[in-house]
Amino acid sequence: RNFIPRFPSQRNHFILLQAPATMAALASVSNPHLSSLLAKMEGCTDASAASTLSAEIVSMFKLMKPVSARCNAMHEAVPAIVSVASDTGKLCALLTVSGLADSMGKAAEPYIIQAAPLVLELAAAKTDAVREQATVAGAALMKLLAPSLSLLVPHLFAGMQQERDWRTRVLALSMLSQCKSLSPLALKSCLPAIIPELTPCMTEIKKEVKKAAKKAMADGLSVAGNNDIAPVLGDLVDCIIKPQLVPELMHKLGGVVFVQTIDSPALAVMVPLLVRGLREKQTAIKRTTAVIIENMSKLVENPIDAAPFLPLLLPALEKAADSVSDPEARGVCDRALKQLVRLNNEILKVGDVGKTDVGLVRKVVLDARAPLKPPKAGSAEGAMVDFVSAMLASMVDNSVRDPRQWGDVVSSYLGCFSMVDKGCVDKITTECVSLIKAIPEEEEEVDDKEVLADVEFTLAYGTKILLHNTKIKLKRGNRYGLLGPNDCGKTTLMRSISENQIDGFPPPTELRTVFVEADILGELSHLTCTEYVLADPRIQADGISEAQVREALMTNHFNEKMLDDGVSTLSGGWRMKLALSRAMLLKADILLMDEPTNHL
Repeated sequence: RNFIPRFPSQRNHFILLQAPATMAALASVSNPHLSSLLAKMEGCTDASAASTLSAEIVSMFKLMKPVSARCNAMHEAVPAIVSVASDTGKLCALLTVSGLADSMGKAAEPYIIQAAPLVLELAAAKTDAVREQATVAGAALMKLLAPSLSLLVPHLFAGMQQERDWRTRVLALSMLSQCKSLSPLALKSCLPAIIPELTPCMTEIKKEVKKAAKKAMADGLSVAGNNDIAPVLGDLVDCIIKPQLVPELMHKLGGVVFVQTIDSPALAVMVPLLVRGLREKQTAIKRTTAVIIENMSKLVENPIDAAPFLPLLLPALEKAADSVSDPEARGVCDRALKQLVRLNNEILKVGDVGKTDVGLVRKVVLDARAPLKPPKAGSAEGAMVDFVSAMLASMVDNSVRDPRQWGDVVSSYLGCFSMVDKGCVDKITTECVSLIKAIPEEEEEVDDKEVLADVEFTLAYGTKILLHNTKIKLKRGNRYGLLGPNDCGKTTLMRSISENQIDGFPPPTELRTVFVEADILGELSHLTCTEYVLADPRIQADGISEAQVREALMTNHFNEKMLDDGVSTLSGGWRMKLALSRAMLLKADILLMDEPTNHL
């Protein structure tokens, strides 16, 4: 109980200041000393007293050991902290929240996140000191919770709503902006949810809200991580505020060569603009937008990333295709539509592509912790398990597969209450990764042939993407054909393999590849056929003798006279036989032949 004198001239009169909510919260605090300190918050007389009391509360938490005791105390204390009613009590609460966020680390996250609504609300408090401290507390919360942004954004979105006080909205927006430097990866993964919430704020009448929203949007777009759209991010922000700039930006994007993988954050950035482009009256703008959609959709590595955006793009593109009178432009729209339908058909193979069920992840966590008993409902340990389960579900949705990230999250949080061994971490990781939604791959014919290469790569020629995230698997004894029109990159692919320019492809020391083409190097055109083969550095490195070279050439129907004739006298067919003879001598694991029958 906390009584303070209200009337200086009558010291025998006391008034109970605890509100019913505060008293109920205090009743659940089991530590008597902590309960006593929290009870004094309501009766703080000035800022100095509030600062002193908050420092004492934070110091007490720091001294608590083990970590589980600190978590239990925080679970009990935070409801009491956020329920104070007096102005100085609220100042003390904000100071305490800031102190706990700054000093308690990850163990505080599941409990201190409950203070976010109060912090945002007090940004609009009547007193300057409280408003200023709310800004400080917001920064402290963001610094602690930025990696767990997906769990904090619902509170920030609530603070950004139009009916809230403008100062609350500004604080929520500025907290989002801070995440750019604190945890850009977390901000990037949340962009699909953030951008639709930010957009209305950018057209607000209140200039402070508009300015904060514009900065938050610019900061969010800057972490999208796509170099193709990076040069036009500033224009994208301007187009949200001034839709009349859309045609100009679409023309600019029409000249962009898209080469980088398109993922969910990049789509979140681009789709609102593309929808606006399809709604423009000018046929040229609709056509350009369709070209951009077609090019980008080809670079979507995981069709599931496109799932939230297809319901926006498909109807808009269908309507644009129907409304365009120019046959050529309509054909462009139809091609783009086919690409989107292709993505949609891939998504249909998966079925449900919605958010991961947190309850399902929670069951995985509890099963992995066995034989430990499940935490009691409403307990600090239960709150921790719920928090971790929500984080892990978010990681599943973001297709995180790195075992180190899973291990860090599981150990850091669950370890606050019990030892987390490697078996528990591995089980949770395996089970959660299995929940990641993916497009089923075609079944491969099973055989016992040796796999020579099994890689996924991207191949470009200048600024043109020839192959994007393409898988190639080669087995010993098999023959493979490359089919495609002229200038599609068949020769470039084979030359890149032979020159060890494919990422992940086994090096020449492990796997020898030889590229066979009917060419005679100009500086070697004066040599005889035998000398030409012997001049190859690989032939020399293998120590192949002249006698072996002559024998190989004669096996391929070269006669004695031809062996000593100049290579410049050979026809196209004999040049190909010469190249094949050289390749046979090199005993290649993989023989790459560029249209050899053209000359035979």
